Amino acid sequence: MVKCSNCGTEVSDEAKFCNNCGSEIVVEEPVNDNGTKFCSN
Repeated sequence: MVKCSNCGTEVSDEAKFCNNCGSEIVVEEPVNDNGTKFCSN
């Protein structure tokens, strides 16, 4: 589960929009110390 960045409501990982406020869910990818993205595999 992820949280809506607008209202804080927990939404499913597959959600594109918040069920509570309607904001688009943007999932931020983790970034390591040297600025490159971690492999998600």
